[in-house]
Amino acid sequence: MITPQQLHDQNATGLSQHREALNFLQTQLDRQGIDSEAIIQRLTDYQVAIPSWALGAGGTRFGRFRYAGEPATLAQKLDDVGTLHALSRTAGAVSLHIPWDIPGDVAAIKERA
Repeated sequence: MITPQQLHDQNATGLSQHREALNFLQTQLDRQGIDSEAIIQRLTDYQVAIPSWALGAGGTRFGRFRYAGEPATLAQKLDDVGTLHALSRTAGAVSLHIPWDIPGDVAAIKERA
């Protein structure tokens, strides 16, 4: 698992350069009468429901092609979505692949999510 401290440390390495680039972009947009803060807010609010069937190597009609570390259960898939959300802050929901990802214990899955 990626820890919050690892994310913070990695993001800190480019923060100064990012702020400089953002300030430049905001100045350019403001000169054109474009509300950069509104754009940033829309990007901040943006969320994607990660499809549970996308979490793994997948396969074809001829078979599955698994790899080490591939999530095998719905709980493991939720853990992976949690990592995606920690990285992007845009993956706050999951679309379940029915009938393969029907939770056996709905309360437990809700709690994990």
